[in-house]
This record gives sequence, C-alpha cells and structure tokens, in this order.
Amino acid sequence: MDRQITEQERTWLLRSLKTLEAGEGFPDGEIVYAAPYLTQLGELRVVGECECGEPNCHTIKFQHFGEGASVAFVDHHTEDGRMLTIFEDEAGMLSELEVI
Repeated sequence: MDRQITEQERTWLLRSLKTLEAGEGFPDGEIVYAAPYLTQLGELRVVGECECGEPNCHTIKFQHFGEGASVAFVDHHTEDGRMLTIFEDEAGMLSELEVI
C-alpha cells in the first residue's frame, strides 16, 4: 500500500494538530508548536492500515512508521466522538494516525 492521505484524514490531522498550540492536544498540557507537523501533511504517504476488523477503526501508518520508537503526542477526538491519537517517531516525523 502506498497512497496519499484522504481529505478526511487531512481534516482530522489539521484539526487535532492545531490543539497543540492551545495546550490541549499534548497529553501533559504542554504547548507545542504545530507548524513542524503541519508542514509534513503535503508529503505524508499512507503505507499501512489497521486490519482489526472493527468497523469504526480508521488507523493508518505513514511512511515514517517503524523507523524508530513512536510516541503518542496528540490525544483528541473526531467529530463523531471517536478517540483520535497522533504518533510521531524519534525524529519528530508523523508516523501514525489512530482513530478508534
């Protein structure tokens, strides 16, 4: 699999990343600048999808997934109330979007 992110995925990422600057997205309330992550959106490639079979799961892996340890750095939600978590790798590259 190798595809661009969809408009829905881009919307989820944009909306959630913007919470960082308000101190809402980072798990410990720390204010983190969203700009370095927002600039990555144009280059993101989806290289894997979750195959758990859960109908509401929309978890995808980006091209940087697996190149090092990943850490969740945004905890938010979708418009319909599902949990949304964004992960980054050790180099600060977006690695995964988890929507459950």
